[in-house]
Amino acid sequence: MKSNKKQELYEAIHMGNSPRNPVFMWSSSAVSEAYQYEAMVDWSVWYDLVAESKNVSILIYSGEFDMLDGPLTQEPWLKALKTLAGDNQAMWSKPRKIYYVHDDVANQDIVGGYYRTDDTYKFTFLTVPKTGHFVPIAQLLTTKTFLKDIITKGSLQCHKQTEAECETGAIMCGYMNGCSKQGTCSSTTGKCICNVGFTGADCSDTLINLPQAGNFQQSYQVQGVNWLYFTFSQTAATPFSFSLSSQN
Repeated sequence: MKSNKKQELYEAIHMGNSPRNPVFMWSSSAVSEAYQYEAMVDWSVWYDLVAESKNVSILIYSGEFDMLDGPLTQEPWLKALKTLAGDNQAMWSKPRKIYYVHDDVANQDIVGGYYRTDDTYKFTFLTVPKTGHFVPIAQLLTTKTFLKDIITKGSLQCHKQTEAECETGAIMCGYMNGCSKQGTCSSTTGKCICNVGFTGADCSDTLINLPQAGNFQQSYQVQGVNWLYFTFSQTAATPFSFSLSSQN
């Protein structure tokens, strides 16, 4: 750095008394080499070992704007953990909860994130909105709140008057088109349970049942892009085959 005010700059970044030489550099090859070993190491086994004790609270959080270490890249290895996968997928079978934090300045509750928890292993995965890699800097209030929850309560808390206000199952059901009157929506999972003969997120698709015996031939006329759903139940060890053809 060739500035004639280097000392003032060092003071500004709190490095005025640093014994390093040079005092400041943009990057360090020594640090890069030191971290190179850890860059491609799979540490998930250690999360399993800690989770197996069932007495340590684990929180993994990601900023939704982070494309490298964000929610999209975290979920695959979390789902592969033996502890979480072996608990009947409890962490993934229910919709995420809303994590509210209270803004004392504005005197209102704001959404600090969305999270899933495996209560058996005290394992929580939190997605923090409006931030990327540096969650504590961009979302300081949320960070302070979830750290306090984990340290004092052992898990994230619903900071609303009722627990139901943090649940999203009922909200999701409100967008399921009444399950097209061909099923019922579970407020626990936020998903439709379709009646026999129907499928799809909102039960709006009809299942075509293929008979188990005899030759079955049927033609269907569709326009544009359409999906047809077929179901077949095999009850005997009888060979069978399916063939589909299209005509313009």
